[in-house]
Amino acid sequence: IRAQDLQYWADPFHQQPGETNTRDGGHGVYFDDPNGHNLELLTRPYGSG
Repeated sequence: IRAQDLQYWADPFHQQPGETNTRDGGHGVYFDDPNGHNLELLTRPYGSG
């Protein structure tokens, strides 16, 4: 994401730009795919923390 200079957010509503979240003891980030769909990457599944 950073290497491609893509915008990213810590939340799905794009209120925290340039940040990642640390929910459930992992890291999560949201970004838009080339078609504008909001995608999410997580290092730990929900509820695992």
